[in-house]
Amino acid sequence: MSVTSGITLPPFFCPFEEVIHPKAESITQRTADWLDDFRFYRNDIHRAWILASETGDAMARIFPNGDEDAVVLASSWVLSHYALDDMKFEFPGHTLPASAAAELAARSVRFFEAPGDPALGNEPFAPAMRDIITRLTDMTGPTQIQRFIHAWQHWLMSILWRLSNGERGHHPDPDSYTRMRLAECGGWVTMAWSEVTSGLHIPDHEMHSPPMRAAIEASFLVMGWDNDFVTYAQEQRVDPTSQNIISALAQHHRCSPQDALEEAVILRDRAMSLFLQLHQQLKPTVSDGARRYLDDLGHAIRSNLDWGTSTLRHTSPSPRTEMPRPGTPIPVTFTNRPRTDRTDPLPMPAVAWWWDQLSS
Repeated sequence: MSVTSGITLPPFFCPFEEVIHPKAESITQRTADWLDDFRFYRNDIHRAWILASETGDAMARIFPNGDEDAVVLASSWVLSHYALDDMKFEFPGHTLPASAAAELAARSVRFFEAPGDPALGNEPFAPAMRDIITRLTDMTGPTQIQRFIHAWQHWLMSILWRLSNGERGHHPDPDSYTRMRLAECGGWVTMAWSEVTSGLHIPDHEMHSPPMRAAIEASFLVMGWDNDFVTYAQEQRVDPTSQNIISALAQHHRCSPQDALEEAVILRDRAMSLFLQLHQQLKPTVSDGARRYLDDLGHAIRSNLDWGTSTLRHTSPSPRTEMPRPGTPIPVTFTNRPRTDRTDPLPMPAVAWWWDQLSS
């Protein structure tokens, strides 16, 4: 057990072992070099907080068997997300109104859809985004590019949803929050790199089959809620009104954050158990690319905990207006057993259909 901001984190049900790419240090350094090549940060403090996300370490854990150049590009892409969040979406004093964010989102999608379209104008991150899509196009095929763009759209739509909630002072109920978190956790935009780093392509009929979709979404929900658990203390310090599964359940049930966490962990473990069942069900029947993707999802769940509880961006006690300072890693423990043996669907219409995808 570990205590953070008044809540006690239980052991995390996670049967996946910690693994990391043998070139992890090189991946991290090359990602930092890429950032300095394009210099789209505002100042040295902003640069330090972008690098504090340690995306090289995260991607090295999610794609431990991937091509190094492709993992570096994936790391650079995720790094740009953190920069974009700080510059436009989630930093006090710099956050765009939802209406302006919607325009930026639409322009950025068009930027990727039509190479050569100057849709981002003079935005400081435009050259870096152009470099990513150019190199990605050289690495993979048109199907994977379209999946990448679709994932980007998915993430942006959820960001706009969150921004609009904040502007309206709206706190979503657990079902609505879950629906939003599935996209906003960044799973699609991260896992779009599985095919690129492996060089293995997944046929459409496999990628878009209901059981595969259910497995993917279940893993994303686990990761999104795990992130909610471990960042709750930091979020409460910065903004006590922040949207989080703990706060969503606490408000909905009129209970304490600790009671809400206890319920959330049980719901999370039920989703994890389902993912494991679908993972086992699908692997013998799908292509090499889909098997690799499913394995990368497992790596991502574990990475989200190993990286997410130690990265400087999550552990530094400094406010974002100062240089990040070394902090204490968030202590977590692991277990191979869920907190519940229940196998029925979660009480959330947004995700209940996942359980229909299990073989009888």
